[in-house]
Amino acid sequence: MAKAKGKEPSWQGIPKSDWTYWKTCDNPNCNTQFGTHSISNVNCSDECRKEKDRLKKRDRAVLKKRTIECEICHKVVVPVQANQSTCDNPVCKSEQELRRKYETKEAIKKVEAKLSPEDRLALEKQKAQDEAEKKALKDYMRQAAKVDIIVDAIEESIKKRPYTPPVKLIKPLKKPKRPDEDAVLLLSDMHIGEEAMLDEMGGLNEYNFDVFRKRLEELARSIYSFIDIQSAKYNIPKLHIGMLGDNLTGEMIYLGQRNYIDLDLGDQFVEGGEAVVDFIISMLDVFPTVEIDGVVGNHGRVGKKGESKTHVSFDWLWYKYIQKALSKYEDRIKFNFPKSFFVVKNIRGWNFLYQHGEDIISYLRTPYYGMDRDAKDMRDMLQTIGEDFDYICYGHFHESETKELIRGERIVNGSFVGGDLFSTKKLRKISRPSQFCFGVNAKHGISWRYLVYLDKGKPRFKLVREEPKEME
Repeated sequence: MAKAKGKEPSWQGIPKSDWTYWKTCDNPNCNTQFGTHSISNVNCSDECRKEKDRLKKRDRAVLKKRTIECEICHKVVVPVQANQSTCDNPVCKSEQELRRKYETKEAIKKVEAKLSPEDRLALEKQKAQDEAEKKALKDYMRQAAKVDIIVDAIEESIKKRPYTPPVKLIKPLKKPKRPDEDAVLLLSDMHIGEEAMLDEMGGLNEYNFDVFRKRLEELARSIYSFIDIQSAKYNIPKLHIGMLGDNLTGEMIYLGQRNYIDLDLGDQFVEGGEAVVDFIISMLDVFPTVEIDGVVGNHGRVGKKGESKTHVSFDWLWYKYIQKALSKYEDRIKFNFPKSFFVVKNIRGWNFLYQHGEDIISYLRTPYYGMDRDAKDMRDMLQTIGEDFDYICYGHFHESETKELIRGERIVNGSFVGGDLFSTKKLRKISRPSQFCFGVNAKHGISWRYLVYLDKGKPRFKLVREEPKEME
């Protein structure tokens, strides 16, 4: 259709900009510009398509009337193409290509033979330059084609995108309230009574009952500090203490242990118990209520491994001793010391599985794969009684660590000792004494988390993770 002056061309009453493609009819007798939504459509109408097919058939009929003689085998054939000079035999076609290449190369060689060395060098330079320009042009065209495809796709997407009204901004609360959260302290592997002498440790570490008391005081000071920080954002009415075992180091857990303790078992029981009781009472200055759950470890066992029931342990008796010593605070402190090797604690709707972890098989290293299997097996067992967990907490390994599981998270608590003769001599490993403390939100689970270092190194405690949460 004729294009009106100053007016956008159209096809079938629809302007050019509304068509996906704007083409020229492929019929040589038409050449009309038209719009289409199909990339394969090359004719403006069915009549033009039929006319084009009729012309092709006519050209084929004319072509069949003439014959040619093959340049190679001299066979007379009807040509299929206008410039065909050989028959359809592949051997003849290959021979023709070879002859043409040979003739061209021979002609070039004859010309080059007449050139002087300087002209020949100039010719080679020109060839190299032409080849480089040809390659550069090819690369440019390839990149330009890619860009054009992307631009066309973007323009097409923009055209098809429906109108979307602007989003209304939500005004923030003027006075956001502080959500309620509970604090959780994992307390484990205190090994009260163990002694690691500085000279025997080669200056790497020192541990005894006096060091234990100082590290317990350091833990209390650190909790005061970061609870003061978190209280500006959260209301924290309760502290949960998860005691994961190995509170007392024992006397006869391994051969020669008496050489590496500075308190016998009775003093470990009483003096260590008094220190922990004072620590728990000090927590009442920060938290209105405290709940304590405890499982036993391997260093509190009575007799050799496997000789006694799980709860027949000095750890379990020590828990009962602490409960008795704090009986006058029973309106603010609650206790739960099961006889099983594990306990599931629900904190604001999130289940925490506490266990010591000594039954996980390890080979002189922290058994990360073993803990993965243990978490899966524990989940399978608990589901038979309709229970499950979101977080699984271990002690025993003296090395702090966290890992996201397929469902939930694993938390491995540190120890009060740090490194001892066993870890340094046998495992060639040493770690800073540390304990985990974190906050639990009813909506998000663990929200903030601190790894509290108990030695004199800096920093005193480290914010492991604090995820930004919207206020409830």
